[in-house]
Amino acid sequence: MSKKQTKFFDSIFSGSYATKPFYVEGEAVPRATGTVDITKLNFWVDNPRVYDEVHNSDSPKDEISNAHIYKNLINYKDAISLRAKIIKAGGIHTDVVAAVDEETNKLTVFEGNTRLAVAMDLFKKEGPKWKKIPASVLYLGDHSNELVVRYVGDVHLEDEKNKWGSHNGARYYWREVKKELELFTPLTKTDVALSKACKAVSDRFSSKITKGVVEKNYNLIEFMELHKMGIKKQSEQYNYWKEYFTIGKLQKVREDFNDVDKKAKEENEFDKMMVQKVNKGKETREVERLSAAGEHSFRKDLNNISNFYDAFPKEGEKLIYKLLDGMRLDEASKAAVEGGASDRDYKMIKDFHTKLFNSDRKKLRAAVKKHGDSLLDMVVDIQARLKLTHADLKTEYKKIKKRKGK
Repeated sequence: MSKKQTKFFDSIFSGSYATKPFYVEGEAVPRATGTVDITKLNFWVDNPRVYDEVHNSDSPKDEISNAHIYKNLINYKDAISLRAKIIKAGGIHTDVVAAVDEETNKLTVFEGNTRLAVAMDLFKKEGPKWKKIPASVLYLGDHSNELVVRYVGDVHLEDEKNKWGSHNGARYYWREVKKELELFTPLTKTDVALSKACKAVSDRFSSKITKGVVEKNYNLIEFMELHKMGIKKQSEQYNYWKEYFTIGKLQKVREDFNDVDKKAKEENEFDKMMVQKVNKGKETREVERLSAAGEHSFRKDLNNISNFYDAFPKEGEKLIYKLLDGMRLDEASKAAVEGGASDRDYKMIKDFHTKLFNSDRKKLRAAVKKHGDSLLDMVVDIQARLKLTHADLKTEYKKIKKRKGK
């Protein structure tokens, strides 16, 4: 370890400390571990957990105070539950990860901000016992903050137990892509630019954070921003719109009924209608909840409607126009189910019926010349199978009617 590094670590740790390299994707960074006085530590001003609350003020980044960030962090439910765990454990036993922030020139905690907030709170209320916490301090030297941020991002965006929160994580991706897009001129801000920007962000992290993951999160937040949802509303509705972008067949509905050159009466007609319905709240349920009475969840409603449109385009189109004209989401879902949205066997028979009655008899006669006995044998097999199927269905239907009559 160089004299410069030793001097740096001596100025931070009040007692003895151990040195061991810190590896980020194979890159070694000088590190020392020990206990650090919390008064020497600063919160990360770009912490995704509280980024929007902290940056709502007009203050420059280097003027955002520790007190302001502390106030926002300490009231989070994660901080409240963590406080109880720390007290029960008799202290903080996991290192925070700190380094000098090149933008603010302050010793900054990049990983463990909630732990620091809890320690500050306990120190304020219970005294000196909580003044020092375990820390891994990195000497970045010629490295930029990006190296630490990459590590922190990998921890929080990949590990289910250490999420910043799904909405906060998505907004983090969105902000980073926006920064990359600023490198392009207005004339070059195309889909290609977006693809490159998402790739640039994904390249900062491990292979699990793909360009697709970044782009999906960017599009989700961009959608909410486009529809003028504030941070609070975004947080409240995040799960709805996450589901909205996850349902594969729904994207075809959106494509057709948002485009005036296809089936929409105005640009983004379907999306605008859905935003109104979610805002009203009366027509939707909690995404994860499906009541004992069988009420459809938001996801199930949208699945039924989009499956119906996929299976029966003409009938599905009529149903979606009714939805656009004010039909309730659960009513449309019910109509889709009754129309056969979730019944593959019904769809199979209906498709066969449609194709058979729309078939060109001249072409069939031409086919028999080519395939002869093979085609005739298949028709005989179909006829026999249909006879059996009809008998089975007729018997089952009589039983259903009998049960209903009791």
